Amino acid sequence: IARDVKAEAYYSRINHVLRNRPELSKAAVAREALRFAASAGALDAQGRPPKISRGSAVRMGLDDVDDPSLYVAAERKMASVALRYHIAAAGDM
Repeated sequence: IARDVKAEAYYSRINHVLRNRPELSKAAVAREALRFAASAGALDAQGRPPKISRGSAVRMGLDDVDDPSLYVAAERKMASVALRYHIAAAGDM
């Protein structure tokens, strides 16, 4: 099974547990998702579950979870690119 498919299953598991187990703390949800990731073979070489972007963690309400069972990717700065263009007039061609 492809790594991205395993990651999608992991994200779906987090959402499922968040919706259906409201009595669990956010850290407990992360630990349950880690167990699921381990059972699906989705852990990386360091034993971490698939990365979750900071934005996804915020949307899921997990951005304040400080637990090794949750792997939130560091924000990457987007490179800025300046584009220059010139629109030639019909007579310039």
